[in-house]
Amino acid sequence: MDWLFDPTTIRTSAALFLSFFSGFFIGATELITIFQYRRSLFKLKSFWGFLFLYGISGTVLFLLVSLQNPEYLQQPLIGLLVGLSFQTLIRSRFTFLRSQNEKGEKPLNIGLDLDQIFRRWETFIKKRIDQQLMPERRKLQEQLVQHFPTTARMKDEMMKRVYTQERLGEQERKIAIKQFENIFKEAVKSDDEIVLHRLADLIIEYSDFDSLQQDLETSLKDTPAPSPPMTVQAFLSKHPQLLDSLDQWKDKLTEQEWEFLQKEVQNPNLSFQEKQNLVASLLIKRNLIA
Repeated sequence: MDWLFDPTTIRTSAALFLSFFSGFFIGATELITIFQYRRSLFKLKSFWGFLFLYGISGTVLFLLVSLQNPEYLQQPLIGLLVGLSFQTLIRSRFTFLRSQNEKGEKPLNIGLDLDQIFRRWETFIKKRIDQQLMPERRKLQEQLVQHFPTTARMKDEMMKRVYTQERLGEQERKIAIKQFENIFKEAVKSDDEIVLHRLADLIIEYSDFDSLQQDLETSLKDTPAPSPPMTVQAFLSKHPQLLDSLDQWKDKLTEQEWEFLQKEVQNPNLSFQEKQNLVASLLIKRNLIA
């Protein structure tokens, strides 16, 4: 076992480790920056496979370089520099042959675009990771919509999170608020499902995923189960003479809504029951169910 403590073995091991770790660290930094620091990210096989390929590529290049000069194998600094340089190398383009005609055009350009090859492979891996994380993101999105069912409440939550995120700079805050306001303006009603989901997605983007998930799960546990929605039949059972007592809701309706009801109540083509149902539906929609 003395060979384990031999200076040559220690230096060689350190050089191989640093050549691997440099690529591994760069890959981890890229993925964590894109997908945020999420516990679930570290459970994905594709995540570790991506980092292993990043690391082993630097080690392979280091071994190839060491074939030219075996002394490099015992120099940890060389291992680190080769591992880092490989990340630059695979993002480069090499031209082997280039020619120009009399007009200065380039009819012949032969080269190897390692950057394009690398980006395609990298995009494939990142899409795979994104697909695996998508169900968790959608679940969190639905929890946000459930907990903040109106665009106004969703806006309040967004503002609170944007201004309490210390990692966001002033410029990032302005960009986030502008994006949110643009989506908010598109809402045609307070419970616009499409807009609510887009706003929820933006909140996820500008929040720490794990802390947001934990906050929502805690809030939803503490929130009592919602009562079943009021039906037209149930509402009419409480107000059997709804048309006769319609005036009591006049002050709670907008001018347009009141004019609409007056017009429909006087519509000779509607039966008494149809008029009752129409008025009840509007009052339920406006949450005027007292």
